[in-house]
Amino acid sequence: LQSYQAAENISGFNILELGAGNGSLAADLLGYLELANKLPEHYFILEPSASLQSQQYQLIAQKVPQLLNSVSWLSTLPSDFRGIILANEVIDAIPCERIINTEQGWCYLDICINNGSFEWCQGDCVPTDKLPNRLVEKLHNYPLSYQTELRPQIDGWISALENCLSTGNILLFDYGYPEKEFYHPQREQGTLKCFSRHRSHSNPLELVGLQDITAHVDFSALAASAVKQKLQVTGFTTQAGFLLENGVLEQVETLISHNDEPLTAAHYALSQQLQKLMTPGQMGEVIKVIQLSKNDSRRLSGFSFQDHLYRL
Repeated sequence: LQSYQAAENISGFNILELGAGNGSLAADLLGYLELANKLPEHYFILEPSASLQSQQYQLIAQKVPQLLNSVSWLSTLPSDFRGIILANEVIDAIPCERIINTEQGWCYLDICINNGSFEWCQGDCVPTDKLPNRLVEKLHNYPLSYQTELRPQIDGWISALENCLSTGNILLFDYGYPEKEFYHPQREQGTLKCFSRHRSHSNPLELVGLQDITAHVDFSALAASAVKQKLQVTGFTTQAGFLLENGVLEQVETLISHNDEPLTAAHYALSQQLQKLMTPGQMGEVIKVIQLSKNDSRRLSGFSFQDHLYRL
């Protein structure tokens, strides 16, 4: 729906998806826009992995083969881009630095080798200008050994997006919190998580190279970086609010009504998926959506039902 709205006011409208996973979003979005007669001039996918590019190509060719020629894969960001940039769970993959509160102040947590094994060790103190104001001004609120994360590369990442975008919007979806919640004094171990063999834990020093490592996003820092780069922060909300305003419940009801059987395994699976996407205890509240704009200040659909800009 947001792509449909953006296409109405931007000539030469394109879509750029960052890190498209298996390609399901691209295929579904292209199919929807074709039905609405609002196809972009090009659908670009920035994907460095050759393996994922192959998966994306195959899925798009399977689901919307007639639109495959409108999809292009990029190795670098384009220039003078006009349209909408989409990134779903991309920011949390940007490297982070782990820090700890010590008697000397905030220090980096480095990784050392002891008797052939990796372990955490205290590194240099973090320069004050590299710290969020909350960690400096409210240091007394944080116990010693409190650990959290910084993502210093976010400024460069936002700057690169701003440089490539001529006119349009950036929609970012990711796990995270505003600064007040991200650096809550009770979040003593930070947000870093590891996933391996269907198990979630917080030790990145085991199974090195064999597990996914991620950390949540500080959306206040993201918004501040965007403003610094002359982008406008147009909307901020939860995934649940975003989906509700965009008619997810009505779409599910339509899908169910098209099946003559009163209850099927497919209905149950759809209900389970919706619950995972919407409930506060799962993805509904912890995943946030933020809209950044350049030369196009319209707020896209999805940010008015639960307007959370004030939390940034």
